[in-house]
Amino acid sequence: VLPLLRFGGWVTVTNVISPLMAYMDRVLIGALTSVTAVAYYATPQEVVTKLSAIPGAMTNALFPAFSATSTQGHACTSALLDRGIRFVFLAVFPATLLLSALAYEVLDLWVGPEFAQNGARVLQLLAIGALANSLARVGFTFLQGTGRADLTGKVHLVELPFYLLSVSWLTIRHGIEGAAMAWTIRMMLDALLMLGITHRLLSASTPTMRRAVLSLGGAVPLMMVFSLPMSIVWKAVLLLLTLAAFAPISWFLLLTPQEREWVRGRGSMDRPPLIQLDDTAG
Repeated sequence: VLPLLRFGGWVTVTNVISPLMAYMDRVLIGALTSVTAVAYYATPQEVVTKLSAIPGAMTNALFPAFSATSTQGHACTSALLDRGIRFVFLAVFPATLLLSALAYEVLDLWVGPEFAQNGARVLQLLAIGALANSLARVGFTFLQGTGRADLTGKVHLVELPFYLLSVSWLTIRHGIEGAAMAWTIRMMLDALLMLGITHRLLSASTPTMRRAVLSLGGAVPLMMVFSLPMSIVWKAVLLLLTLAAFAPISWFLLLTPQEREWVRGRGSMDRPPLIQLDDTAG
């Protein structure tokens, strides 16, 4: 009973703090700037929030897999962690790149030029944070799936005061763009902390962590380029070139040979044994 209560208690801590940090930026924007600014901020934030369905679907499948393999040794769990990070990045990066590149055009088409003028830069910043948050969710799922909900709760307890201070200060200095900047910085730090703790627990996961850091480190500058003033033509050209380069990089560097054969339909996905059953069991 005590381990269950301890685990449930730390899960509760996370479930209380996470929504608080998720919506505190809107409260502070309304208090420190204006209610109108909340609308300009909340609209692009809602767009970005919908992207969480992609990593959410993947991590929902990874949670029981992490739990099942946590008693089988580090090799199997590390393989699942590596595949989770790679597949989440492959699925989320193109979507966040499109949002970052076409932020003004998306908002203009959806809610009009006024929202596009005020919220395009916010959407670009939040898209970067959404990518970082997607990778963080894999580490978060690993920690909770292997019974270390205390670590995720402690990370969020540490993040809460620093986030409240940073979002307040940046909102006062830079308005809604400052709030978006604070949220994105928190997401990137959260990803580094979650994956860093995972690296400490899984000594065999060094290549996985290196791949995650390099993927995020390479994606962020590319997405920030689209915040520079440029015409829609140049945006389209740069976007097509980036996606054209991303395809072979993903194929040869992010997918294993077995996974490439599976994509071609010529082989099966290499799967580590999740649970080794005892043949003598009834």
